[in-house]
Amino acid sequence: MDDELTVDFRKQTSAHDVVTVIATRPLTDNENWTVMEKDSFVVFRDGLSHTL
Repeated sequence: MDDELTVDFRKQTSAHDVVTVIATRPLTDNENWTVMEKDSFVVFRDGLSHTL
């Protein structure tokens, strides 16, 4: 976990964008990660999640 890698999303996005990272496990230990329940279905639109 957390190999001290960084991604500067400012180079790819604007202040109006929402960035969402989806991973199979937490990538860092100093940020909050939301666990998605097994067999759940979540839709992402404009970077925001919507549970159906």
